[in-house]
Amino acid sequence: MKRSVNRILTTHVGSLPRPTDLLDQMKSKMEDRDHDEVAYGRRVATAVRDSLRQQVACGIDVGNDGEQGKLGFQTYVAERLEGYEPRPGTTDSSQFAAEVADFPEYYQTYFGEAMHGGAITHIDPMVCTGPIRYRGAETIARDLANLQAAAAQVETEEIFMPAVAPSGVGGNEFYDSE
Repeated sequence: MKRSVNRILTTHVGSLPRPTDLLDQMKSKMEDRDHDEVAYGRRVATAVRDSLRQQVACGIDVGNDGEQGKLGFQTYVAERLEGYEPRPGTTDSSQFAAEVADFPEYYQTYFGEAMHGGAITHIDPMVCTGPIRYRGAETIARDLANLQAAAAQVETEEIFMPAVAPSGVGGNEFYDSE
């Protein structure tokens, strides 16, 4: 990990805006419509490079892939972890229930528009229903290759790959019942 005695190094965590044409390709893929997987892979790679370039231009020292190849962490879990199932028609607010109770109008709008209504395709909340096992080796290898290729073209202090903790994505029916 890079350190500096002269100034505070900067980074960020979270999705950065994706290009419209990439969002269109993601939507086709998620909805199992006809799409070109090779063209999609190339577009994700260029979006990662462009995202890293933009981070550096904004002064970010330790960049990441901007989550360009992910619709969000709900789909991240669905693609990469066993032991989770989608729960259609639900919202998981249990992790911050007190905040939802204090600001119900905001969260009604957030859950209805930003979280689900603002997504390019419907994404159901995930619930842990069994033991968690990683199954995304091929996907993470692709993500790492895209970020490493981008870093070879963009001068940056350091890079990292964001990931979600399983506890950060939904309810827990399996482990809570033990």
